[in-house]
Amino acid sequence: MNAGALAETGWLAGTEPSVADFAVYGFLNFLQVLDGWETVKARRRVAKLVKTLGETVDKVEAYDVEDAAQLDARQHREEKKRLPLV
Repeated sequence: MNAGALAETGWLAGTEPSVADFAVYGFLNFLQVLDGWETVKARRRVAKLVKTLGETVDKVEAYDVEDAAQLDARQHREEKKRLPLV
């Protein structure tokens, strides 16, 4: 990614992170375990984008097993409602 693609704000579009920034983060973050990470680090503005979004993602609450169980139960009830009565 070329640092010139970033707006003056440091984001791809606008004054705050957008879906575009997180999409790029998802791709660039995988480069940390590959040889391409050195190229990202050489572009300070891009590296800052990845670091900042990484910190944001780390703050997001992890997927909760209890929430998943409740979601599964709700989906099961909804599917049951759609089944024809015999």
